[in-house]
Amino acid sequence: MKSDKRVFLVGIDGGTFNVIKNAGVLGRLPNFKKLLETGSHGILNSTLPPVTAPAWTSSITGVNPGKHGVFQFTEFFKDTYNPHLISSTGIKSKTIFEILSEQGVESIAFNVPLTFPPFKIKGNLISGMNATNTTKGFTYPPELEDELNTISEPYYPDIDMAYYLHRKKGSDFTEALLDVFERRKKALFHLIQNKPWQFFMAVFTETDRASHFFWDKQGKENDLLFQVYSRIDKMIGEILNILNENDIFMIISDHGFERYEYKFNLHRWLEKEGLLKFEKIKKNRIKFDFIKEFSSAEILEDFTKTVRVDELIIDYDKRKVIFAHPNSVVRYKFKVPFRSSLIFSIATDPQYWFINQGKGVIFKIKLTIGSEERYLYTKMINPKKNSGERKWIDEKIDLFEFSGKEVCLDFITNPDEVNLYNNAYWGEPYIRGFIGGEKDCRERIDWTKTKAYQMDQGGLFINLQGREAGGSVTITEYEGIVNKIFNAMIELKHKGKPIFSRVLKREDIYSGKYLYNAPDIIYDFEPGFWQVFWQDFPELFIENIDDSESYTGKHHPEGIFFARGVKLKQGVEIRPRNIIDITPTVLYLLGLEVPEYMDGLVITEILTNEYIQKNPVRTSKGISADRHIEESETDYDEKKSMEQLKGLGYI
Repeated sequence: MKSDKRVFLVGIDGGTFNVIKNAGVLGRLPNFKKLLETGSHGILNSTLPPVTAPAWTSSITGVNPGKHGVFQFTEFFKDTYNPHLISSTGIKSKTIFEILSEQGVESIAFNVPLTFPPFKIKGNLISGMNATNTTKGFTYPPELEDELNTISEPYYPDIDMAYYLHRKKGSDFTEALLDVFERRKKALFHLIQNKPWQFFMAVFTETDRASHFFWDKQGKENDLLFQVYSRIDKMIGEILNILNENDIFMIISDHGFERYEYKFNLHRWLEKEGLLKFEKIKKNRIKFDFIKEFSSAEILEDFTKTVRVDELIIDYDKRKVIFAHPNSVVRYKFKVPFRSSLIFSIATDPQYWFINQGKGVIFKIKLTIGSEERYLYTKMINPKKNSGERKWIDEKIDLFEFSGKEVCLDFITNPDEVNLYNNAYWGEPYIRGFIGGEKDCRERIDWTKTKAYQMDQGGLFINLQGREAGGSVTITEYEGIVNKIFNAMIELKHKGKPIFSRVLKREDIYSGKYLYNAPDIIYDFEPGFWQVFWQDFPELFIENIDDSESYTGKHHPEGIFFARGVKLKQGVEIRPRNIIDITPTVLYLLGLEVPEYMDGLVITEILTNEYIQKNPVRTSKGISADRHIEESETDYDEKKSMEQLKGLGYI
């Protein structure tokens, strides 16, 4: 098809009006503000649940998950209960890029999730997640990869979330995230200006990453989320400046964002309800006692050769201690238990509080993982000068982000002035945590006694005989079990608040020939609640406090929609639309027929009445939904991609 009609679509993963329309932010996002004033905008409802994989797939197919077959990030072999990652080959319905290719329309797919491994289109395709930072063979045509690496020096398909799983709050994560954005941006503008296209779709995922891990930092110093939105805002202005006058510009997101307060442990709830059975373990809680393990410690520095285990009494409170005269360094090597905390106290010897010999002591705790060093604690006390420090000073450090990691932990004491004598004490230091939490607790499920289970985000499966390998529910019991769980979930509350915003049976939300692969019960959470996946937590609810979990933002079902063009309405807020409406709308704006099999509708509210009258929506029965894709020869590291999703907290 030869036409001067072009549509440029920017996808902002996790983009939300909660940020864009924030009064304190909007004035600093001039191009978003301009789009609100000169185009149409509104809420774009995501899939249920609002998960990246089915949402983006719905946006590029125009159909619900029951027709395109992507319900979560993973699907699993029911004969083994082992999940495997869904890739582009798992999309069962044609993508917009393939529909356009069949009609001779050139397009560019740039970083669209679930387009890896790359597939053949008329145009260019640069895979998005689940491609990783080390992935090779992520483009079609294959030679485009070298071209992008030259332009972006090199191009990275994604930030290494597996690597940054325990480093998200550090400046190195911020630098890496912004660096990937700038490399993508270089590649983007190269493609816009040097490759032919009538439809261009570019997705940026940095907003999602920053929202998950820095949602609670908005408005504070070094607000990474605002930095990302600000860079996207600037990029939007630069794109608008180089587009043609008649081009249509659109922005969408796959879901929005909000803060959560509690994680709900669904498989523990199923266990409590007698619907899931775990094999018993003797003891779940664990305590690593540094006093008892002192013989295994390494003394790296010992100024007076007196580092030892001892006892100290302060105000009739006797505690076992590690006596560590400054300067001293006592090192322990161990594996951090899951969901653990370091508990300890510090003090100096009361006999030196009132004489000239002793002054202050600096207590430090340094943690080392591989080549990375981090000071977890630094405190200087001088009881001689400060009477409020003439006591045991009790401390607690959360070690959640280091769960399951082999570490070195150094207890360090230094004098606050050179050669000033004082005795320093680490009072009863120990770590409290849980056994097995770093593991996937599916390994402990007794499938023969389990009636229902969670596999991924937003769905429960019934352990059905004849479908699952260890199925325990007969077909005659199926409906009763579904209804029991359905009714219980609707009524479930925590501190008087409902936990679930929606609970639906799969046939009430999805339709299509792949419905049989869907979870039996679909749900989404009320604001403030999210879910535990398969970590082996004993608790039913886990409170998100003191930034202990490293991520504080969760998906919200309301995403964003913008559209701007000479034939489009200006300054209009439209009614909420659905993400499945995007592909039909783009096809219409390109002057093409909309396949009748699509569930989505053209978003006509953005168009003037005159334009619609002259260009009525045309549908076609002649376009097949079935997708036939050849197996890719790309080396697909599924394990690495799985680690990416774990780094995002998705599985």
